[in-house]
Amino acid sequence: MLDGLLDLLLRNGVKRLIDVRRNPVARRFGFHKSTMQRHCDDVGIAYNHVPELGVPSEQRTDLDDAKSYDRLFDYYEKAILPAQQAALKSVSSMIQQEPSALMCMEALVACCHRGRLAAAVAKMTNLKVKELRIS
Repeated sequence: MLDGLLDLLLRNGVKRLIDVRRNPVARRFGFHKSTMQRHCDDVGIAYNHVPELGVPSEQRTDLDDAKSYDRLFDYYEKAILPAQQAALKSVSSMIQQEPSALMCMEALVACCHRGRLAAAVAKMTNLKVKELRIS
């Protein structure tokens, strides 16, 4: 899985991976922060972790239908993003400097906060959002 992600990033010209998980640990091999950073370095992709833009674990409970995800992401947009303007500006700056990708562990953007984050960054930078998917 990690090889597939790195290949996807390289094929799309991504120079920086921005990890927006609050807690960058994973049960999937290779997706722990230190491992991810090492593998990104190996292929020439910068790695940045911005935990301030993640969703607190206590907010990620009882997500069992589309409405619960919508409530979470509405909360994210209205409470977390406004409180993390410095981190949002930092990510926007990184993305303007070089081709970058936002990363979380959820494959489907509809079930992940990075969709709302990407929209906020696009609004700040006037850049278009492109979803990258392993086919």
